[in-house]
Amino acid sequence: MQRRKFLATATGTLFSAGAGLPISAAVSAAVREQGMQILARVGPWPVISRLVAYNGRLWFANSVKWRNHNSADIWSFDPVLHTVRFERNLYSQDAGIPLVYKGLLYWPYEDSRHSVGWGMAEVTDGKNWRSLVIPTAEIYHTNVLMAWHDKLLAITSAWRLGLQVSENNGIDWHRLYDHPTAKGRLSRLYDPLIINGDLYGQLQDAGETGLVRFTGTDFESVPGWPKNHRFFAVTVHKGKILAAVNINGKDQIWQTDGRRSALLGDQLAKTSLVDMASDGTRFWAVSNKTGQSHIWSSIDGIDWQQGASLSGGRPLSIEVIASKVYVAGAGDDGRGILWGPSRSAIARIATLPPLPEQFPQSADKQNWQQTAALLDAKLADVTQYAHHGREGLRPMVFDIVKRGPPPGFFADRLNAPMPRETIGAFGGQLQIRAADLGQSILLWAMGLARRPEVPVEILKSSWNEPANTFEKYFNPLPVAIWAVAVSGQKDRITLDALIKRLDFTDDPLWLRIQVAGALTAVTGKPFAHDFSAWQDWWAKQP
Repeated sequence: MQRRKFLATATGTLFSAGAGLPISAAVSAAVREQGMQILARVGPWPVISRLVAYNGRLWFANSVKWRNHNSADIWSFDPVLHTVRFERNLYSQDAGIPLVYKGLLYWPYEDSRHSVGWGMAEVTDGKNWRSLVIPTAEIYHTNVLMAWHDKLLAITSAWRLGLQVSENNGIDWHRLYDHPTAKGRLSRLYDPLIINGDLYGQLQDAGETGLVRFTGTDFESVPGWPKNHRFFAVTVHKGKILAAVNINGKDQIWQTDGRRSALLGDQLAKTSLVDMASDGTRFWAVSNKTGQSHIWSSIDGIDWQQGASLSGGRPLSIEVIASKVYVAGAGDDGRGILWGPSRSAIARIATLPPLPEQFPQSADKQNWQQTAALLDAKLADVTQYAHHGREGLRPMVFDIVKRGPPPGFFADRLNAPMPRETIGAFGGQLQIRAADLGQSILLWAMGLARRPEVPVEILKSSWNEPANTFEKYFNPLPVAIWAVAVSGQKDRITLDALIKRLDFTDDPLWLRIQVAGALTAVTGKPFAHDFSAWQDWWAKQP
């Protein structure tokens, strides 16, 4: 029996501030105060990102970046005890940019593995979780959630950039904007920011890029900002946007208030700038050149002071949280790495609000026998499976979930007659068995409805799917594991099947990690990805 574990560690190697460019004593003191140490390393995935403070803890994602991969693990760090805790496995390829909104933490699926053609997210109070669906447009990516005019704003995309809005904490959504995009092209909005109630971002469309502002009906270019030049390290400081713009291979710091744009300077051009942030008083930046990484600080964005050095990995982002500087990135041991101050505190929320309930838990009084017959007819009709079932099967199933179906409704349909044909997906590049897709849609609905009725036979089934470049699989097994996690299915037979699944060494690692995530979700045990600890714990159960 092969046992494998991926331990997370919280460590404390301190790095002191260094000398740098001449600057005021105030900034020098600030740089010295931000001594950086390695706070945590988590794996098995190579990058930590998406830092956010919530209810006394620093939360972050651990994932694979820059390629399709089924990894999106959520962890948190206690800044007082210097301990890490595994929180959640998102059913997503990477995690979107999270948001603390009205006392709750929202985490979007950057690229939902369900491939429902709608956006998805999860919301938590730090202990309990709920799944949310954004069904208002063709969506594969829910890149960002933001608070905007006392509403939830989702920045989404499939082929086209879209803006979706909820006025009741994610329960109901409406489409605010759908970006006109030529056929065969993609449009995206990166690095979205809100200043004085206006939405800004980096629009990429038809091979062009630029900083834009949303007018309420469309996007317009920000005057004076360099067009068709890649920019990054975007931050807000005293009501202005700052970013590093790459012009002729050289990084320049530009700023704008939305009306006028100006070049600040290029003092960091030779440092290989990675990212910038602001604490409201001064700027912070992180650089990485030939393996040497440093923190920098500036009052005006023109003169910069070199500060703490970083070792143990490659920085990829910098954030200021609760007046402290944190850096996240890729560790040199193959795990994600987090740097930060030796001492800090994050405020706790005195009274946590209830989680939004998008789907009722009690059945409507209606003719469910008739609804079952209509659904059975769709399940048997191969035309209902086109485009992953987006125009046919999925909308009906989603509507049923919203009406609160009775127990057993979806489980009873898993063995209903379904087509034997295969159907094309992703432009015909992927062939899907219609029956697998039908079962996957039913299991997706079962999870949304929080019905703990996943057949254990699916959890025991062999994984023999060939790898594909999209890393999207419509085999019922992964979505069944997700449904177990979100429904809280924790009977002894289910737990036994999941524990034994950890020893399926032919399973891809992401699938075994998902099993550990489901076990964490339904038991609350602190074993994270330590397969041996899970098995030892289970062996001691009566």
